Amino acid sequence: MTKKLNLNYVIPVLVSFFVMSFCDLVGIGVDKVQRDFGLSNTLAQLIPSAVFIWFFILSVPVGIIQDRSGNETW
Repeated sequence: MTKKLNLNYVIPVLVSFFVMSFCDLVGIGVDKVQRDFGLSNTLAQLIPSAVFIWFFILSVPVGIIQDRSGNETW
């Protein structure tokens, strides 16, 4: 018996990997942005902080939306 892969399970996982990889790239890119714009260390470190705060703020409403849509489609 073969099991079909349900895209309702796969898509949220793939999107979460995409978001976390974006957060990782922001952390790596801080050095280049700091050199290009001549930012101080303190100001440059606000960039990844802003991304992680943005991720934290959006994670709760998106989780609620996923919970509501999950209850309707099952």
